[in-house]
Amino acid sequence: MKEILIVCPDFHPVTGGYANAGTNFVRALSATGEAKIHVVTWVPLGGASELCGPNLSVQRFKRLPEFRYSILLDQVFLGLHLRRLLRRRPFDFVLYETFENPIALAISLRGRRDLRRVGIRIHGCTETELFRYQRGAMNALKRFLQRRLARRVPNIFSTTRFYRDFFTQHILGGDVLAAFKNYPVVPNCVFPNPVGGRRPPAGEIAFLCLGRIDGIGYNQKNFELIAQALAILKRARGDLYGRARVYFIGSGERRRDLEAVVRSLGVAERCELVESLPNAEVHALQASVAASLLVSRYEGLSMFGLEALANGSPLIVSRGTGASELVAEGDNGTLVDPDDPFDLAGAMQRIAAADAQRMRAASRARFEEHYRPETIAGKFLTSVDLCLASRK
Repeated sequence: MKEILIVCPDFHPVTGGYANAGTNFVRALSATGEAKIHVVTWVPLGGASELCGPNLSVQRFKRLPEFRYSILLDQVFLGLHLRRLLRRRPFDFVLYETFENPIALAISLRGRRDLRRVGIRIHGCTETELFRYQRGAMNALKRFLQRRLARRVPNIFSTTRFYRDFFTQHILGGDVLAAFKNYPVVPNCVFPNPVGGRRPPAGEIAFLCLGRIDGIGYNQKNFELIAQALAILKRARGDLYGRARVYFIGSGERRRDLEAVVRSLGVAERCELVESLPNAEVHALQASVAASLLVSRYEGLSMFGLEALANGSPLIVSRGTGASELVAEGDNGTLVDPDDPFDLAGAMQRIAAADAQRMRAASRARFEEHYRPETIAGKFLTSVDLCLASRK
């Protein structure tokens, strides 16, 4: 039985999308019984119960009290801790979940010659778009170390083909020689949950979007585009607009800006802004709305999108993002231009006129075929075997 170490920067008991992705992945691997999974994370357990499972152990690295340079020093100390751990214990494979902490990664791998047993998995925008475009000395250092690690490590996992291609083009600069690596695509996964709770009023054509409405989230999740599309529907299709409702679920300091936009456009009556909902109620909405909206300007393999598939929700998703792979055009949803509110308004009209039962069935079938936990775990373990046998 292989022993696999997974380094997760975000993990249980945090419940955000990034943390849930890592937690679900570990749970799925543990349940196979085919490998012993060891997790190192710096997320404190607090008063929660430790994540348990067969063949699973979790080690929590204690972070420093927060002060000006604590994030930098945390990465240094985590890197040294991992380096000692890798010297003491010969794991069959080590997977670093994301490039997000490249200082820790670089220190832990310093001096290691055989990297065939090492992989890094790209989750999404934190280590791609944001690393590439954010300014400042720390981000410049992260980009430098990311490029250095990218050239050394032969196994670059990703959650979508989009981020595999982003990696070779933007991080390796299109260098075909440096890009001769193994590129397993191992998506995130979700565990289907029973749904129950809030549903739209009978006769309404409802749409659901979810995300942080803070500085970064407001830019990324593109909430204004949805309000603009509603305004277009109000002018062009008053009959449809009168039955439409959009649920915005999220909180943050830009919430007032979104409220001002929907008022200014005259569509506040068809919008419901909710700061938070229990997961069961979000799932219930996904199971009953006309479509879940994920019209982000940049996006990874969204957990919200995966849950929408599992709950049988049609999807309207931005074209050219990591989430695009969730949609089979015209089958379980449609893709739109994230900068064109007229395109989104047209998509909302098409969804409203489509065979809802057929599209719901197609979403569930797509989840069953591609994103079940057992499927993802099996794909990862097979990919590890392929990486270990490779001489790239």
